[in-house]
Amino acid sequence: MLQFRVGILELIATNAPLSMILEQICEAPSQRFPNMICTVLGVDPQGQLRPLATSASSDNSGALQSGVQMREQAEPRGAAVVMHKIDLAPESATDSREYHVRNLSPSMELRSHLSVPVHDSAGLLKGAFRVYLRESRELTPDEQLMAETCARLSGIAIERNDCQFEREQKANIDALTGLPNQGRFKQAVSQLSCKQPTSWALLLLDLDNLKTTNDTFGHHAGDLLIQKVASRLSKAVEPDPAFRIGGDEFAVLLQKSPEAAYNLEHIAEHIRAAIEHPIDCDGHVMVPRATMGGASPLAADETADQVQRHADLALYHAKDIGRGGFVRYSPDIGSRIFDRLSTISMVAAALREHRIDAYYQPLVCLDTAKIVGVEALCRLKTVDGDVIPAASFDDAFTDARIASDITRRMLSIVAADVRRWIDLGIPFQHVGLNISAADLLGSALARDIESACATENLPLEYVILELRERASLGERNQILADATVKLRELGVRLALDDFGSDYASLTHLLSFPVDALKIDHPITSRVESSEACRAIVRSVVDIGRTLGMKVIAARIETLEQAASLRGLGCEIGQGHHFFGALDRSEITRQLLLRHIRRDEVEAAVVSELAQMLRNG
Repeated sequence: MLQFRVGILELIATNAPLSMILEQICEAPSQRFPNMICTVLGVDPQGQLRPLATSASSDNSGALQSGVQMREQAEPRGAAVVMHKIDLAPESATDSREYHVRNLSPSMELRSHLSVPVHDSAGLLKGAFRVYLRESRELTPDEQLMAETCARLSGIAIERNDCQFEREQKANIDALTGLPNQGRFKQAVSQLSCKQPTSWALLLLDLDNLKTTNDTFGHHAGDLLIQKVASRLSKAVEPDPAFRIGGDEFAVLLQKSPEAAYNLEHIAEHIRAAIEHPIDCDGHVMVPRATMGGASPLAADETADQVQRHADLALYHAKDIGRGGFVRYSPDIGSRIFDRLSTISMVAAALREHRIDAYYQPLVCLDTAKIVGVEALCRLKTVDGDVIPAASFDDAFTDARIASDITRRMLSIVAADVRRWIDLGIPFQHVGLNISAADLLGSALARDIESACATENLPLEYVILELRERASLGERNQILADATVKLRELGVRLALDDFGSDYASLTHLLSFPVDALKIDHPITSRVESSEACRAIVRSVVDIGRTLGMKVIAARIETLEQAASLRGLGCEIGQGHHFFGALDRSEITRQLLLRHIRRDEVEAAVVSELAQMLRNG
C-alpha cells in the first residue's frame, strides 16, 4: 500500500497527465482484488458526476466507461461511504446511482458497488471513487481501506490538475472579457503555416471610442464597453477564435472558413454590423466604433509573424486615413506609411528650425471689395527656400503632437502680426486660423491661445478658430462641442469650415456653438449653374442670419461666382478671384492700401519692413 501511494504521489508531483494517474489509481485495487472493478467520477460544470477513468485490466472496461453516463447530481460536500446492492430486476431498481449499471450487470456480473466521495483539501466535493463487485456483499476492511486510499489520492490528483488549469487560464485568458489573451494569440500564430496562402487570415480590430468613454464616463463604463464588444465579436466570428490582445485591441484568426482569405472585406463588414449597436454603459448610451486591418499570407511570406506585421500595418494605415474603416494589406501600404512618416519627420525638422510660417488670404466684403479679415494659412519653407502649402504635408496633421506644435507656432506668428497691424492703425476685424479635432481634444489649446495673445497684448476677440466640419463628426462630437463652449467663454470666436460638404449635417449647428459658417468649394464652384447649389446657399444665409452667424463663401474663383453669391445674400467671400495666399509683406501692403492714402503706403511699408529686419 505504501509503495502504491508513493508511486501515485510521484506521478502527481511530476505533472503526469491526470488520465494516466487516475487509470493507475483504478488499476491497483483491481490487481490486488481480482473481483473488484473501479472507476473515478468527476463533477462537471453542471454539477453532474461523469466518468474520468476505470480499471484498464477489466475486459469490459470500455463498456463500463461508456455506460457510466449517469444523471446523478453531486451534493456540494458529498455523501458518506455507502454500499449499494444491485437489483437485476429493472422494475425494482429505484436508486439513481444504480440506473447506470443495470444494463451492464448481466454481461459484467456486477452485484454491488461502493461509492467513496472524493474531496479536495478544502473539503469540496470533486467526484467519487466507485468500487464494483461481482458478489452481493460488503467490502472487507482491506478492500474498504484501499477504496478510501484511492479516493484520497484521486482528490489530490484532481485538485492538482484543477490548480494547473486555473494557472493556465490566468496566463492565457483575459480576465475582463473571458477571451484568449495576447499570450494565447502568440501561441496560436506561431503554429500557423504560410505554405497554403489561402488557408487562413488575420484581422485586427482597434476600439475607437474607449479612451473617450473612459475620460468622459469613467473606467467602469469603459470596462462594460469592452466586455460587450468582446461578446459581440466572439459570436460574430464563431467558430473562429477572437482574442483580446491589448487594452482596446482585438484579433481574429480566420481558419474555419476556406473563403476567409478572399472575403476579409465582407467579414470586416459583418463584424462592424455586429458590434455597432448602442450599449448601455453604466447608464450612458455608447455606440461602439472600430477600425480594422487585415492580412492573409502572400506568396512571399515565409512565417506567420510576417502576416501579423502586415495586419498591423493595415490597421495603422486604416487609422491614418480615417477611423471606422477597414484596410486590407497590400504591398504598397508600406510605402504609403513610409511617406507619411517621412512627412512627419520633415515637418518636425521645420518646426525645430522655425521654417513654419504664416501666409494670409484676405476675406472681402462682396459689395465693396473691402478687406474685412484674413485667414492664416500654414506654409513650410524648405531649406532651399521653396514655400510649400499645407496640403502638401497634410499627413503631418495626423500626428497629434505635430498638429499641436504647428497650431502653437501659428498662434504665436499670427498674434504678433495682428498686433503689428493694429499698431499701424489698420481697422482690423479678425484673423481666422485652422485647427484640428486633435487640438480641441487636447488640453493645451485654450492655454496656448491665451498665452500667445497675452504676449502681444492682443484681445482674444480678434481670433476666429476654424474647425473643419468633417473633423467634428463621430462619437467625439460631444467632447468637441464641450471644448468649443469653453473657448467661446474665453472670448474666442469659432467658425465651422467646409459647411455644405459631403460630411455636412445641420445637426452640427445644434451641437457646436459657432460664430461663422464657411460654405464649401463644391457649392460655390457650381452656384452659377446649379439651382440646387443656389438653394443651399440661400438656406445657409437664412440660417446664419437667424442664428446670428456670419456666412463666408470660400474659394471664389470668378467674377460671376462672386456676383451670384452676392445676389443670394452672401456678404463675405474669399478666393483667388480676389487674392491668393500672400506673404507677410504683401498682406501688410494690401491692408494699408485699402485704409490709408497711397502716398502714405510706401512710407508705412518701408517702416514695416525696417521693423521686420530689426526683429530678425
